[in-house]
Amino acid sequence: MEIKNFRYRKPDYDGDTQFGVSVTIKNEARECAKLVVQKMIFKDNLGRPISESEMEHECDIEPGDSGSFEDNWLGTSNKLLFGDLATAQVSATATLCKLNFGKSSQIPISTNALEVTGSGESFKIEEIIEVSGISAWLTEPDRDGDSDLQIRASFINLTKKTIPKVIVKAQLSDKLERNLNINNAQDSCAVSGHSIGMADLRIYCRQDEELDGAKLCLEFSVFSEISYTKSQKSGAAFDARW
Repeated sequence: MEIKNFRYRKPDYDGDTQFGVSVTIKNEARECAKLVVQKMIFKDNLGRPISESEMEHECDIEPGDSGSFEDNWLGTSNKLLFGDLATAQVSATATLCKLNFGKSSQIPISTNALEVTGSGESFKIEEIIEVSGISAWLTEPDRDGDSDLQIRASFINLTKKTIPKVIVKAQLSDKLERNLNINNAQDSCAVSGHSIGMADLRIYCRQDEELDGAKLCLEFSVFSEISYTKSQKSGAAFDARW
């Protein structure tokens, strides 16, 4: 990873100074990178850490190619800064991730409140993650007769490394296979190496919706590390455009 541009703006009305970083990252792995998780720490001219930021970039970087990410800004109070900003420092890391998909079987939904359905069966997504159980139940109806479908899915990281992101999306369809998930319920989390995680989703269900015969299916998008890189740069340039 190469930090191409490290600059700062004059303080805003709140007295905060913004520092901008642009980076270029080469995919040194043998698989396509679909997500970059980037972390930055800004340090003053004495090397003391002042602020940090973390961001994600969806991407499509083939092996041997590079991707550029512009205008990653982090801010800090001007009162915390000491010395010449032209000698400030930034340290950055980037984790490149591949993407694997998985999908559960269809799970019947009970129309009775608080009656749990689901499956305790497990399935693997490659040798990266194992989905170890899925449950779902309707909450008690509110005053309008509407309920939430509460969904939970547990999974295990089968690798030694942290999985930076697991996205779980719900698909709820009636007996005629019409989509009932109007709010596109989903959840995401990171999972430490050889650790467990759980997704927690809710789908709003109106009283007039026909849930008899409805079925639930979960889709899993697993972003796992294929390479890691780091870099640092000293000397921020003043950005006079702002």
